[in-house]
Amino acid sequence: MKDSTPLLKKMGKVEYSTLPTLDVIENDLDDELSEMTPSRRVALWLSRYKWYNCQDQTAKIIKTKIADFRHTDIGSPSENAILVAEDENSILKEIPDIRKSWAFYENITLPRYVVKSKNQKGYERARPGENYEEGTKLFPIFKTKTADLADFGLGIGLYFKTIVGLAVMTGVAGLFNIFVIVKYGESSGTEMSYQDILIYGSAFCTNTQVVNIENFVRSGEGDDQCGPVYEGVPPETYLHRYTYDQETQTCQVLKNNCVPDFFSMGIVHYMSMLFIICAMYIMFFVTQKKLAIQYDEEELTASDYSVQVTHPPKRAINPDEWRDFFSQFGEVNSCTVVLNNEKLVKALVTRRRFVDQLELVLPPGIDVKADEAEILKFKDAQPLMKKIKDIEAEIIELSKDKKIDEVINVFCTFETENSQRKALAALSCGYLQRTLNMKSMAKIPKFLDEHLVVQEPSEPTAIRWDSLDETWSVRIRERVISNFISILIIAGGAYVVSYIN
Repeated sequence: MKDSTPLLKKMGKVEYSTLPTLDVIENDLDDELSEMTPSRRVALWLSRYKWYNCQDQTAKIIKTKIADFRHTDIGSPSENAILVAEDENSILKEIPDIRKSWAFYENITLPRYVVKSKNQKGYERARPGENYEEGTKLFPIFKTKTADLADFGLGIGLYFKTIVGLAVMTGVAGLFNIFVIVKYGESSGTEMSYQDILIYGSAFCTNTQVVNIENFVRSGEGDDQCGPVYEGVPPETYLHRYTYDQETQTCQVLKNNCVPDFFSMGIVHYMSMLFIICAMYIMFFVTQKKLAIQYDEEELTASDYSVQVTHPPKRAINPDEWRDFFSQFGEVNSCTVVLNNEKLVKALVTRRRFVDQLELVLPPGIDVKADEAEILKFKDAQPLMKKIKDIEAEIIELSKDKKIDEVINVFCTFETENSQRKALAALSCGYLQRTLNMKSMAKIPKFLDEHLVVQEPSEPTAIRWDSLDETWSVRIRERVISNFISILIIAGGAYVVSYIN
């Protein structure tokens, strides 16, 4: 695909009256078949069949509804005919198209990289919908390097680097333990063969013999189990380990004759353990910090120019006051005050969604802002109107809550990184300093007679924007529940393993 603009233009010219073939799809959407994902190729092949592609059926249903609307009592027949004539073509053009959906999914939703005919050393992530001179392509699954994944966010880049580091670390530790595998194999009495491939080198031992044991007696008449004898204590039975031989009338046990060089094997175990400890320390406390700085400097985001104020004064809702305060460290580009109104915003968004659904249900010419009695004449609109009324009542109730005006976070963005660093250096302080109000706090500027808790914000892609106003009690409860579920899963797995054994 060369760029997204021609694609969208061509997609607008697709005819809905004929079902597509692969050749038509390839030409119309300007995507080469070789660049499509296998799932898209299958979907486009299936779209030739009416049971999968319902465009024609949908068009017939819409035309039938428009024809029924001509005969309604709303407005005169001539007015209805005009409305239908104006809206029929636009409505038919908006019928969902599988080809458009897949084109949008692959060219906008899925990550793509910028094509460079010269010096394509790495893959630079393309911005969705943006035009590039040589176009964009989907990220290759096997050729993409972990360094290229930093474009998806600092955490994602570090995550995959850590996975690679752990793989290398455990692989090297496994090489150390080849010595242990050989030692176990030599003393076990097994050979490297197809039959014994799964047990060779393990602690499983076939070099055994049956020996008589003293101070063990038969557990009871007719019983073939033995147990140790303790003075004044009944013999304890150890099932399937100590057996009673009827011919020799002695207790016997299977003795393991596999005696490898445990000292040298122990040294190798300690070496591999020390290697893993040192490697993990270097990876998590040295390499990751360097990579975090490297990725952060390579990818300029708003967090590189911003500061976040946590636990600000609850009534400091004026952005201009915050701008004036932070201006002492440099020019401020913007200040965002986050209020405790998450539930209210979610309710407003829900109402907007219901209104959009109502707009799709109503016939052409009937506006969602029309009189309620007129809208209720349509059966499909009645349940949506009820939902809208219920959510509006909830919005009114939420708007009465005094806490929705409380400030929970403040984000200020500077024009330069230097200004951000000045602000962090001047306002940063320790928890004990702030709690005990030590003398060193006198040098730190105050806002509305309060010391601020200032930090560099997380990357925008790493923030759960819907959960910014969650209290510590909610966060702790969620962590406790998730950890408890994890413990239950681990315990359940351990029980299953022990039961199978």
